[in-house]
Amino acid sequence: MNKPKAYLIDDDYATNFFNDIMLKKCGLFEEWKIFDSATEALENLKDPTNTPDIILLDVNMPVISGWEFIDQYEALEIEHKCNCIVMLSTSINPNDLEKIKSRPRVKAYQSKPLNEGVLKDLHQLVIQHTIE
Repeated sequence: MNKPKAYLIDDDYATNFFNDIMLKKCGLFEEWKIFDSATEALENLKDPTNTPDIILLDVNMPVISGWEFIDQYEALEIEHKCNCIVMLSTSINPNDLEKIKSRPRVKAYQSKPLNEGVLKDLHQLVIQHTIE
């Protein structure tokens, strides 16, 4: 596999700015798109040429939460879907950890912000789930 493609979906500008820098610095991802709106990301994902290898998804967003995003993404009638979603949050909510169990595309729950070590782990995660 070439370097994976990532989507980062988070409503916080500062978080997106920082995570963009970290993605550039680590050099493990071929490309990434950043969305500050789950609605915008869902619209983009309707195009079959826009299938990322990993989605980094904020849990708490206005309008559509990360969990609602997953439900709407699952409902999309598209042939190929990303099988590696990582939930991002600034807190570890036990209820969120329980929700992962009912959503097979969610492979991990990660604290924000991202750092090089986490990105290396996520890179391995997406490689693992691409091979399966």
